[in-house]
Amino acid sequence: RILGASWRQPTPRIRPWSALGRRSTEPEGTMAGDSDDAGRGVEGEEEFAPVTALSSPPRPLPRLGLKRVSARTVGAGSGTVELDPEDAGIEEAIQRIERKSFLRDGVIPEIQSLLVLPPQQAKEAFLSLMANYSLVAMLILASLLGSALDPLDPDAYPDAPKCVAAFNMMAMIISCANLFATCVFVLESVIVESTPAERIHSVIARADGVFGFGVNMVATGLQGLAPLILVRAWVSGLDDVQCVVLTVVVALLYMMMMDTYFVHYQAVSPFQALRWVKLFAMHRYQAGPAHAAVDGLVAELRHLQQKRDKTLTPEQLGQSLGKFFSNADVLLADEAVFLRSLEADAGGRLAPTMEKLARQAFTKVADRELEKIAEAAADTATSAMQS
Repeated sequence: RILGASWRQPTPRIRPWSALGRRSTEPEGTMAGDSDDAGRGVEGEEEFAPVTALSSPPRPLPRLGLKRVSARTVGAGSGTVELDPEDAGIEEAIQRIERKSFLRDGVIPEIQSLLVLPPQQAKEAFLSLMANYSLVAMLILASLLGSALDPLDPDAYPDAPKCVAAFNMMAMIISCANLFATCVFVLESVIVESTPAERIHSVIARADGVFGFGVNMVATGLQGLAPLILVRAWVSGLDDVQCVVLTVVVALLYMMMMDTYFVHYQAVSPFQALRWVKLFAMHRYQAGPAHAAVDGLVAELRHLQQKRDKTLTPEQLGQSLGKFFSNADVLLADEAVFLRSLEADAGGRLAPTMEKLARQAFTKVADRELEKIAEAAADTATSAMQS
């Protein structure tokens, strides 16, 4: 109470959406239309202007699992892939893939396979790969940092001073390797985050060196942890028999893991198997599927390097449509197959507007044929009902 007058701050209340899709903001205890003072308040209270009614309800929120994409993102990331034929880095990357010598040339297949993705998808996948590798590197570093900064005291293990020295040295090497891997992946992520989506293919084509260094550092930790654990076991107080049994069991489990994984890897990803299966499980490597996968990827990349400048006249487009639908069942017609056949007829990749026209023409012809089938089905159903 100030100078005997009662004053309180009006509390706005949001009314629910009415049948007309409008809402109002009014003081607590006052409903719109209840009195002539609605929206004005009582004497001694702060006045506020009435809220203009909205003409339509708010746009519903997207469902879980879906991401609203802006118009700029759609234009940059979800369109057709175009690789710059003048980019020396992309051309060099395709040539290195084509030679099929991934180990000698340092090709990282999981990176170069991103060249066939649209720009925004390729950027997101590249960042996701680096995040996963850096997470593994940080986990290894966190698990061994204590041993590296506070090594074992050789005097505490007088019976095995050399094993203690080996353990300390391996812990420090693995810790440093994964520290460097984390630095490389984090710094590269910063560069990629600030790179426009339309330039991401050029960055990916040149990323084998940086990414290969980081992957090799992480591999040092993954492949070195098991021997490190065994060395620690030999200085942990176990007797010789127990240490031998432990070493044999760990070695068997390691071989089972490597064999099981790389058999699966060769089957589902023959392109990437050309590096990793050939490196870690040569006896499981199959050259035929791997080379076929490489040839298919190279053909796709060469196709994406072509300029999108081919056009067709309406008569040529109509003839291509007629030829396609005369040789294909309309119920099994695939738009992507039609566009590929149309590009073969045009002698190259279609211009963006020409591709849009071809899609619209394909949809109209397909809808017309489907309408005929639906009419025939309806007539058959009517005849069956009458009989």
